[in-house]
Amino acid sequence: MPTFLNPFKESSKASAQIRFSWLNEIFMDEENVEVSSYEVDLGRKVSSYETVMYLKQTYQKVYLIIGADNLASLNTWQNYQRLKEEVEFVIATRDGLNIDSKYRQLNINYPISSSALRENMQDTFLPTEISSEIKIHYKYS
Repeated sequence: MPTFLNPFKESSKASAQIRFSWLNEIFMDEENVEVSSYEVDLGRKVSSYETVMYLKQTYQKVYLIIGADNLASLNTWQNYQRLKEEVEFVIATRDGLNIDSKYRQLNINYPISSSALRENMQDTFLPTEISSEIKIHYKYS
C-alpha cells in the first residue's frame, strides 16, 4: 500500500498516483498480492494506525513491515501504544543495525535505500516491469 505522503515528510519524489500505478504493474500477475489504494484515495497524510484499523476491518492479523532504521523512532509514531497492540511488527534488516529478538525479522540481502537508488540508478535493483518508467521519471538514461 503506497502512502499518499509519508507523515514525517513534506513532499515525495514521485506522486502517490505514479507509485500506485508502478506497484500495480509490478504485482499484476501475482495472485496473492493486492495493491491497495486506500491511503492514496484519502489524498492526505495517513498514520499507520489509521491504515491498520482500516485493514483490521478485513483481516484478523496485520503485519507491519518497517526498516530497522525506523525502529529507534517508532515510539514517536502517532498512536504508537495502540498501534503495537494491533499489529505484529516485522523489522527489515538495514545497514547492519541490530534488531531486538522480540521482533520478527525480515532479512534483506541488499544494502540499498530508496535515496541511494535515486542517486545511482542501477537496473539490477529496478523491477523490470517499470524500469524504463522509473528512469524517465527520475531523468536517467
